[in-house]
Amino acid sequence: MREKESDRARLAVAGIELVTASRRALRSRQRRALFAGLLLVPQLAGCYTTRPLVGRDPSPGENVVLTISDQGRVELGDRLGVRPYRVQGRLADRTSEAFTINVSTIRGVEGGLVTWSGEPVSFSRSAVAQVEERKVSTWRSVLVAGATVGLVALFVAGIDEFFGGGSTGDRPGGGDPDPT
Repeated sequence: MREKESDRARLAVAGIELVTASRRALRSRQRRALFAGLLLVPQLAGCYTTRPLVGRDPSPGENVVLTISDQGRVELGDRLGVRPYRVQGRLADRTSEAFTINVSTIRGVEGGLVTWSGEPVSFSRSAVAQVEERKVSTWRSVLVAGATVGLVALFVAGIDEFFGGGSTGDRPGGGDPDPT
């Protein structure tokens, strides 16, 4: 009788250990999946390239980056709150004297980055040293997305398991497949 009770107790302990291990493994997979999801967030921004516009003015609606001249920094410093080096945004309008940009970011001379919400700002052409177009680079975006998906897959699968260092307890009979 005592033997049956001790067998039951051992089975109960083994069952609890199995449930605990399963929960621990599930939590580990959930944490890895969450981290993997966070790795994908930068991919939402995509990869961009900027190229100088030579021989033409940008069209309204184009994403542009304006490099501000020394004269422009003096002219714009009080309106922008920083000494601007590069201003990025969508071109709202252009005339023979100025560009009006719905500003998204301003990089200062000291390197700081200020984010704006698309407020329109006019820049006289004398304040602008260079105009560049900003476009999504399809091949870079695909390359980075593919590399990220591969890394996420490695991470979710577990690097140990991928390289063959996973637990042997999952095999039927546990341990070494050939005990001889």
